[in-house]
Amino acid sequence: VHNIKKWAHDRWNSVCKFGRWTRSLLCRVLIDAANVLLHSTGILLVMVVGPFLLPIDAVHAFEHWTGGRTEREAIRASLDRLDHDISGMPSDPVAVREWWNRLTESQRAALIDGDSARIGNTDGIPVDDRYRANCLAARRYLAELRRIEPDPKKWPPHARKLDDLLRDGKTHQLLLWDPKGDGRIAIVNGNLNTAKHVGVVVPGIGNDQDSFDFGRNDASALYGAGGDTATIQWLGYDAPPGIDRVPGVGDLMQIMGTDRARSGAAQLQSFVAGLRATSPGADITVIAHSYGSVVASEAARGGLAADKLVFIGSPGVHLDHASDAKLFGGSHAVFVGKSPEDPVSFITGGSVPNVEGLQQQWHGTNPTDPDFGAEPFPVQEEWPWYSHGRYYQGISLENLQRILHRDIP
Repeated sequence: VHNIKKWAHDRWNSVCKFGRWTRSLLCRVLIDAANVLLHSTGILLVMVVGPFLLPIDAVHAFEHWTGGRTEREAIRASLDRLDHDISGMPSDPVAVREWWNRLTESQRAALIDGDSARIGNTDGIPVDDRYRANCLAARRYLAELRRIEPDPKKWPPHARKLDDLLRDGKTHQLLLWDPKGDGRIAIVNGNLNTAKHVGVVVPGIGNDQDSFDFGRNDASALYGAGGDTATIQWLGYDAPPGIDRVPGVGDLMQIMGTDRARSGAAQLQSFVAGLRATSPGADITVIAHSYGSVVASEAARGGLAADKLVFIGSPGVHLDHASDAKLFGGSHAVFVGKSPEDPVSFITGGSVPNVEGLQQQWHGTNPTDPDFGAEPFPVQEEWPWYSHGRYYQGISLENLQRILHRDIP
């Protein structure tokens, strides 16, 4: 009898273990079913239908899966289970646009809320969504800064400017915003969704997030009266330090070197490809000033999805000939402007005796050389040391606007 009882007890334990295993399996099945239903018919359907699917507490299982979080948080959690989750987001801007368009509105909203910094700086995502993401990321950045230092007067200049911009609570046209390092910023004038002509302004040395002006900048001057035009002040790379202070050896190496130009070129290529993906019908002009022309020429050497390329105040470019620029649709529309009083002319070997070939050691070909093949245009003439920073004034600006609108001077 004792052996029979022991056998029965062992069998009962086995049945219980099987029951617990079965219950666990059914819970897992229910959780996976909840996952599928969440993606297809929403949380409400899971909570209503779930209890009738299996004789266990489906709502409890669902809450276990979501961690008891709100509906919005549950949607965010569900994104980790999507085939199109953010870790699998493509890098090509055209593929990014297609990926984004396949998501639902709630999924896009969850991504903007959950990873605003990455969404806002991803080329190929529609501009309005990037604006929202970057403004959200910037406001969170300012909130954290305010927690650390309540007195805005003690903040770095870029933070104070950003606070002034976002204080009205509106969504501003921040197409790029990343405060790390020297910072990366791009702000838009006009409507990129409807603009027929888009100008991308690439600045040179001495530009960083602390010197960036959200309101009055070269792109806003280029924008002028607006119309069917949009312009972008793009600081998407770490520019070398300026010469407004005594430069150190490291500063000079960065100014004379090409490392920052090469890394900036990759950023510019991606940025312009993103514009091409989200504004496919627009005519895009990249206008590069000073060291920015080194960046843009390096980008054009590898392929730049712009229709026109303009060099102003250039110390040299990484192209042997204008026709070497790989622009959109096989275009060879390359323009150049430089004031004869511009001191940067010294670097390119045209104004100072005994420096022939110096520009070959620094930044490559002189784009003002007739043999280079770029189309020259008249620029504003100023006294030395002033002319280099005044290409967005007077006749220079007028001709840049004509090039932007294809009314070639």
